Amino acid sequence: MTSFLRSIVNENGSVVMHKGGEIDIRAAYCGASVAKLLCLDVDAIFANVPQWLAQCQTYEGGFSSTPELEAHGGYTFCGMGAAILLNATHLIDVDMVLDWTAHRQMRLSGGFQGRTHKLVDGCYSFWVGAIFPMIAMVMGGKSNNTMCIPFFQFQFQFQMFIFLLHFILHH
Repeated sequence: MTSFLRSIVNENGSVVMHKGGEIDIRAAYCGASVAKLLCLDVDAIFANVPQWLAQCQTYEGGFSSTPELEAHGGYTFCGMGAAILLNATHLIDVDMVLDWTAHRQMRLSGGFQGRTHKLVDGCYSFWVGAIFPMIAMVMGGKSNNTMCIPFFQFQFQFQMFIFLLHFILHH
C-alpha cells in the first residue's frame, strides 16, 4: 500500500486519483485517510502534499479541487480533512474556512449550498455540515490522534451555531 500511495503523489505535492488519472484534492484526502487507517508513515508518504493543499485554499476561504479554481463544499471537506490527517492545519487559514463554511448555509431554506451563488442541495448538508466538527477540533487544539469527537459534544455546538445564526438573521 505504501508503494502505491507514493506512486500517486507527484513531486509538487499534488495527488492523482489513480495512475495516469487527474490531479484532485479528493485523492489527497482518500490517500491520507487510507494511510492513517493503516498506521502508515503519512509524513514520509505525503511529504510535499501539505504545501500543495495550502495552495488549494481559495481567496474565499474554502478549497478547490486544484489550485486557482473555485471553492466547493466537497473539496473543502476533503481539504480540511487532509490537512488534519497530515498535521498541516498550521498551513491553512482555519478562520477563513470557518467563514466560508458558515456562509454556505442559506437564509431562506436553511440548507447548504456547495459553492457561492449556487442553489441549495441536500448533499451539502453532509459535505459542508461535516466541516464544522473538523474546525471545532482544530480550533479546540485537538490533535489528529484524538480524531473522535463525541457526538453529543458536537451536537450541542451545532445546535448553538444554528440558534445563534437564526437569532442574528431574524432579529
